[in-house]
Amino acid sequence: MVAAIAILGPTAAGKTALALDYARTTPVEIINLDAMQIFRGLDIGTAKPTLEERQQAPHHLFDIREPDQPLGAGAYAELAEPLCQEIQSRGACPLFVGGTVFYFQVLREGLAPIPEIPGSVRQELRATLEEDGLPSLREELERVDPEWAAKIHPNDTQRTTRGLEVYHHTGRPLSAFLKEPRQGALSCGVEGFMVDPGGETLDERIRVRAHQMVEEGLEQEVHAILRKGYEPNVHGLTAPGYREVLRYIDGNLEAAELVPAIAQSHRRFAKRQRTFLRSVGELRPITTSSDLEAR
Repeated sequence: MVAAIAILGPTAAGKTALALDYARTTPVEIINLDAMQIFRGLDIGTAKPTLEERQQAPHHLFDIREPDQPLGAGAYAELAEPLCQEIQSRGACPLFVGGTVFYFQVLREGLAPIPEIPGSVRQELRATLEEDGLPSLREELERVDPEWAAKIHPNDTQRTTRGLEVYHHTGRPLSAFLKEPRQGALSCGVEGFMVDPGGETLDERIRVRAHQMVEEGLEQEVHAILRKGYEPNVHGLTAPGYREVLRYIDGNLEAAELVPAIAQSHRRFAKRQRTFLRSVGELRPITTSSDLEAR
């Protein structure tokens, strides 16, 4: 039996509630596995565990970055390894909870040894993309890393910019890094479980959550981030829900349209998550914490 476990699932699947229920009967410490819940000040829109919920069990890797400081998977794994060792030394089980599948894959399988890319490099490429368009970036990628370019679709913006940001920062093609031995997998191993209540149930939970987010002050949360001097396109505000609030603030959404737009954005996000999760091997389906106890 491996020493760490992970609960994954789409947004609004009930991961936090299941983890806390398990924590009532098992000595565990919860580790954030959500790339957006790392940000300070982004609580409502990321459905971060409340302070009351965090008092029910130790929680880690929440509120560790500012909204303009995304945490790459390699850097995440570097934080997770010593943390797991500390938790195990206290006689508890590390319990990862969240929906960022890439983080989980790195914990389980490791990652090519690519240095963390500075935000300034990403911003420069984003500006080039907006000014010159994707074909210009694609042309550069074919020149500096033809092997990576041949593996991705010409319209794949994310992977095109990823290839270029690695090259711009390191001077080496991404394809070269991908041939090197992988690093960063947890030394103790990690077993993955997936909770997914199904499409109709998930849709209803998302609808309810969208209403709750607005009622609890999602708009005020966005205003607070902007008052700190962050731009509307700061990484933390690219998450579902925040984009819609920004459109509302800019006058591009009516008040009556806000909640439905937030819900629709989360549904699209959940659909992508479910598709990604189905592609990950060896995830055991669970519905209650008793399924974890029987592992």
